[in-house]
Amino acid sequence: LIEEMIGRLQSEAHAEADHQAFCDKEMSLASVKRDDKQSDVDKLSTKMEKARSELTLLSQQSSRLRQELADLAQSSAELDKVRQEEKVLFEKAHKDTQEGLEGLRMALQVLRTFYAKIGGST
Repeated sequence: LIEEMIGRLQSEAHAEADHQAFCDKEMSLASVKRDDKQSDVDKLSTKMEKARSELTLLSQQSSRLRQELADLAQSSAELDKVRQEEKVLFEKAHKDTQEGLEGLRMALQVLRTFYAKIGGST
């Protein structure tokens, strides 16, 4: 009976030693995996921080470009208005010039006719 108990205790001790070795091996592997995963987390955290920085920069650039576009649209509208006003002034001046030229042509015709009559009657 004692030998049986000693055998059983030795068997349990051997099983416990095997279990302890298994646990030590698994703990070592788990520690390596944990370190690898922590390294991955650190790399991803760095990437995320870089992406946040780029997002902030791009947001600032986007805001600046939107403002520039708004300024350009306003300038374009102002230039279109000035162009339209200048067009109206040109059309009026052109009309006045054409009327003046027509008046001069008529005056020249009258003078030619007048001098032709005078020149022909002498």
